[in-house]
Amino acid sequence: MKTLVLLLFLMIPVNIFSQGIALSIGYQHLGRSAGFSGVDFRISDSEKGEYAFNIGAGTYWVSIHKKFTAIPEFHVNYAVGHILLTELSVSTKNFKPSVGINFLNASHVNFGYSFGFKNDKHLQGIFLGLNFYLGTKSFYDNLARMK
Repeated sequence: MKTLVLLLFLMIPVNIFSQGIALSIGYQHLGRSAGFSGVDFRISDSEKGEYAFNIGAGTYWVSIHKKFTAIPEFHVNYAVGHILLTELSVSTKNFKPSVGINFLNASHVNFGYSFGFKNDKHLQGIFLGLNFYLGTKSFYDNLARMK
């Protein structure tokens, strides 16, 4: 829990430069099922029609050895052409590059591979995720200004 609080504290300077903020909730399959919750900051300007560029932090909620565990995570994602999505994510237990589909920066469906660190292989395997974002108006893509 201390690590999660530290991650969120480190995200405060990002909020100064952000154009919008959203709470994220989702489902991830990283070799095992996991819930996800967190906060994302949009760095790009939706009013100018820029592609979504988000930085965020959150927590995987997963059962490991029949024990409910919270794993802090940090990620960066970028939408290419408002539709295609690329993301890099790192937690205390894994590294996860992925690609997917961005729906107006309101939801993401992505897939890739989760690489477990060292001897910890609990979050290793093919990755599939679905996230929904509940945020300010400036977090979402502006349809009228899309390039």
